Amino acid sequence: MGIAVGILLAGLVSGVSQGEIMSDTVTIQRDVLTLTFEASAHRYTFTDTRTGRTWVAGSDRFETTSVEQPYSDQLEIAFRDRDNDEGFRCSVRVLDDGVVDFLVDADGRSINVLLPYPPKPMADLTEGRLVFNNRSGGVIIPQDDPKHRDAALVVYGNVNGLDMPWVGVLDGAEGDGVMVMLDTPTCVLVRLAPDAHDHAWPQVELFHNMEAFRYARRMSYRFIDDGGYVAMARHFRAYAQENGLFRTLRDKQRETPLVDQLAGAIVVWGAGLDDRGAQTTGLQRRFAKEARAAGIDRAVISANNPYPIEDIMMMRELGFLVSEYENFSDFIVSDEPREDGYLAPIEEAYTGVDGERLKGWLGADGRQFYHRAASLMPRVARRKLEAQLDDHPKTARFIDVNPTIGLLEDYTPSREADQRDDLMYRIRLQRYIRDLRQVAGGEHGKAWAVPWLDYAEGMMSGPFWWQMDEIGQLIPIESRDALDPDYLAYGINPAVRIPLWDLVYHECLATTWYWGDGNGAFYAVAPELSDRKDLFNLL
Repeated sequence: MGIAVGILLAGLVSGVSQGEIMSDTVTIQRDVLTLTFEASAHRYTFTDTRTGRTWVAGSDRFETTSVEQPYSDQLEIAFRDRDNDEGFRCSVRVLDDGVVDFLVDADGRSINVLLPYPPKPMADLTEGRLVFNNRSGGVIIPQDDPKHRDAALVVYGNVNGLDMPWVGVLDGAEGDGVMVMLDTPTCVLVRLAPDAHDHAWPQVELFHNMEAFRYARRMSYRFIDDGGYVAMARHFRAYAQENGLFRTLRDKQRETPLVDQLAGAIVVWGAGLDDRGAQTTGLQRRFAKEARAAGIDRAVISANNPYPIEDIMMMRELGFLVSEYENFSDFIVSDEPREDGYLAPIEEAYTGVDGERLKGWLGADGRQFYHRAASLMPRVARRKLEAQLDDHPKTARFIDVNPTIGLLEDYTPSREADQRDDLMYRIRLQRYIRDLRQVAGGEHGKAWAVPWLDYAEGMMSGPFWWQMDEIGQLIPIESRDALDPDYLAYGINPAVRIPLWDLVYHECLATTWYWGDGNGAFYAVAPELSDRKDLFNLL
């Protein structure tokens, strides 16, 4: 039943005079959490009755213009952003199990702003720690960590994005904390915003899509009373199971029996063509026989080009998965397009808001690739692969770029797409690969891609691996000094690394290091890192 409570701040609403404020403060108590909202200060106070911990989220940037309480567990708050004089609405609900839900809307208006809302939750913590999954399997860092201070982690972003749409802050001494969850995972980032003491707190920032605030955005604060990052991982695991972000390898195996051959497999990259473009007949056959004789009975043997059919069949008979590298995103501009999409007209690239076509990977040989719009990728994939399946009976496919690249907007008039559309098209491509009943691999993984991938390359490596010069081109480093300090401090440091992703998804997706960061990649200059990687793999 609704509760007829309304709060109007004097002078802000037409017809309301001074002295007509019913109350400046409203309180909701439900289950294990008490929420108090102070309208004049635009401040939320959350008290977890299980721990007695109080969290405060407020900002003088926002001016409350009205508050209503239509239901006992819900507030409807209107506010103005003083920095840009724009108005917004936020529906706030207190749910069971210490969850507070926020739904922010601007009624579809054309607003080109970055909105830091709701205000970041802060508390008096003995050992403040931040927990997140930024292309690294997971990290836990002190709040005063200088490298991540003021970092902007875009949900489902690329190198420095969030693979899972949440950031946690916890007290390492007590094990309690709060998860900042981005239930609407598009057009949103979490900034690790420092306070006056240079302690960072997770601040949600909502940004426009297609130059407007087209749709309402949902996010939530989820308070954890004990268990630290393990409890947070369990919480998101349950959330993922309820919201279509979870599918086990066992379930995938029921539709693709070959998934069973992925368990325990090494991932081997090779070449189907030599430097002159001729097929390397016999090379894969020889490797497969030697590997089998050495005791390797599980492997994904991948190449960038088609294998001879006799090699494919022989490797299949040995029990190996035979894969081919595919990239439907990057293409070279040409007036003479190819059926496989490698060469295509410039019109297939994304158009940015500035009217420019979006560039992609720059090859070591100077070739400039462009990013193909995601709306076109499923069609290109179908055109190429359906012509191949009989002649090249592979049992696996590796899709580069698509799972890992950040969500984009396309301003091409004939196929205009915002980030929500972009995500839908990326899922459509992965679903098509899944429908081929082949084992599906992809570059890196995101929570959205888990139902569609069987394995993901690069989940273990971390974002700072990419900072090393030409590492993506597989040019070996010559000394330990060439290893990036941030890679050592965060990417490979057991004091920082935690298996956050695998606590959630351990039986859903097999994960590996990047192609230039494998277990033995730096053995010649830093053999101890290979031992450490073995331990990370076991963990």
